[in-house]
Amino acid sequence: MAAILVVEAEAVIAHDLARLIRQMGHTVDSAHSGEDALRTAEAGHPDLVIMDIGLQGQLNAIETATVLKEKFAVPVIYVIAHGMVVCGDPLSSGGHFGAVATGTPDDQAAQECRGLAKKVVMLATKLHSG
Repeated sequence: MAAILVVEAEAVIAHDLARLIRQMGHTVDSAHSGEDALRTAEAGHPDLVIMDIGLQGQLNAIETATVLKEKFAVPVIYVIAHGMVVCGDPLSSGGHFGAVATGTPDDQAAQECRGLAKKVVMLATKLHSG
């Protein structure tokens, strides 16, 4: 079982992600800003962070992920809304783990998203542990 930190400004999305992750048997903490994510990580030392790439505030997603990686050596997966694709500089410059596209899925897409989420969490946990 892994400890996962979900960093998402939108409460509904954060709740859905947390529910999915708990159903897979992992523990979940949530944060709604970069600053909140750093405080939560300090208290809980997550094995994996799933972060909204569009996070805004004093610390954006890339800045927050960079601090999390430096301070806690934790892998970060970015969640990208509405099928956007991010490659190159934002991900490679920070040495972060990867990106997952989301949207408003129908039943089949929701099933595919759950399967993908399961694989991503398992892979990232495996990579982080060793």
